[in-house]
Amino acid sequence: MKHTLILATAFILAACQTVPPTSSSAASTLPQTASASVAAPSVKRVWRLSQLTGFAPNQLQNTLMDWTTLPSAYADMGCNNMRFQAVIDGRGSLNVSGITATRMMCPDSMKLENTFATALPKMTRYRVESMDTLVLFNQSGDEMRFTSK
Repeated sequence: MKHTLILATAFILAACQTVPPTSSSAASTLPQTASASVAAPSVKRVWRLSQLTGFAPNQLQNTLMDWTTLPSAYADMGCNNMRFQAVIDGRGSLNVSGITATRMMCPDSMKLENTFATALPKMTRYRVESMDTLVLFNQSGDEMRFTSK
C-alpha cells in the first residue's frame, strides 16, 4: 500500500508540472479578450522580478514572468511554475486571475513564491517606465517591479 501511495503521488506531481509556451500556437488555444489586444507591445515581453517588499535584490535574480502571450502569462520564481491570466487595457488597468502552480517543495524559494502568488492578484494597475521597467501596483501603494529580461 505504501508503494502504491508513493507511486500515485509521483504521478500527480508529474502531471502538475507545466512548461512555458514556446510558440504563438500555444496562445491561440486560449480565450482572447478584446482588452488584451490593446496591450502595448512594450509590455509583451519576459520580465525579471527586481523589487518585492521583504526580499533583497539578490533573492530575486532567478525569477521571470513571461507576458509575451497575454492574456495568458507564465511565471517562475525559482522552483515552481505558475500560469495565470493577466488582462490589461492599454490605459494602465490590470486584472490578474486564475493562478495555478506546480507544488514542488523547495525550501529556498517557497516564501518568495507564496508572496508573489498572494501579491500578484492584488495588483490592479501597471505602468512601463523607461521602456525596460514594468511596475505593478494597487490602490494601497504596494508595488512589484520588474526589469526587461
